[in-house]
Amino acid sequence: LTPAAPAASCPVTHPTTASMQEAKTPPRVGVVGVGTIGSAFVRGVAKAKLFSRIVCSPRGEKNVNALLKELPGLVDAAKSNQEVVDKCNLIVLAVLPSQALIVLEELKFRKEQEIITLVATISTSSILKTVQPCTRVARAVPLPGISSHGCPTIVAPKGNLTAEKTAKNIFDKIGGTVLAKDDDECAVLQAVTTLMGPFYQMQQACSEWLTSKGIDAKSGNKYISCMFGGVASDAVHAIEGQRTFQNLVAEQTPGGLNENCIHILREKGCFEVYKKCLDASLGRLLQRPSSG
Repeated sequence: LTPAAPAASCPVTHPTTASMQEAKTPPRVGVVGVGTIGSAFVRGVAKAKLFSRIVCSPRGEKNVNALLKELPGLVDAAKSNQEVVDKCNLIVLAVLPSQALIVLEELKFRKEQEIITLVATISTSSILKTVQPCTRVARAVPLPGISSHGCPTIVAPKGNLTAEKTAKNIFDKIGGTVLAKDDDECAVLQAVTTLMGPFYQMQQACSEWLTSKGIDAKSGNKYISCMFGGVASDAVHAIEGQRTFQNLVAEQTPGGLNENCIHILREKGCFEVYKKCLDASLGRLLQRPSSG
């Protein structure tokens, strides 16, 4: 496994005026699989006004109906996955990993099409084998925050560079991109995204604790979400200013409340458990067993 490049060599990129004028995306995009991430993609590209039409598959009917109401005149509902493929040269695949190859095997693609796969654990090479004669496949790892252009997306160029350029052009405009050189490096970076769920669970624990101390749940939840949002924003600015996470840890007041919490969590092995979680996620992403 090639280790992920340091942050300085894989920066988040955003489009310049020149790149937006030069880069071209097809006038319409087809989305096969409209779950949480598929819906977020649709909302993100709609907000950026990147396409004149977004054709959604019938997979995720409830979400598709919500998008039809929310984005009338932009979103179309196809009657089948094949209809999505027939109507669009650019296809975004956002189905569950367990369904991906089964769904693709039933579809007929064209050589000139481009595919951006958002499917975890299914390799780009496996996708390429299944979508022949199409050879233009790129991998992207967006999070739900792309709907509001709030977070970057990992894009891997393995496959066909034409597809990678298309993917980068799109995700640059809906939150920025971090480029990975291949599937393995993409998996290393993607493993970190699997701490999103534990982050929400930690916030839930804070919410439960506040409620147990008599704080109104609605007020407490608003404070928790905004407070952690502010902390995350501070970290972004720190890294952009060439500081490190260790610098931020070291800034906590000696003997203070934050340092005490770090000490308690370290004593309990919490931060090493985070690394074990990352190892477990990476093993699943690469379809190999975890050593942890």
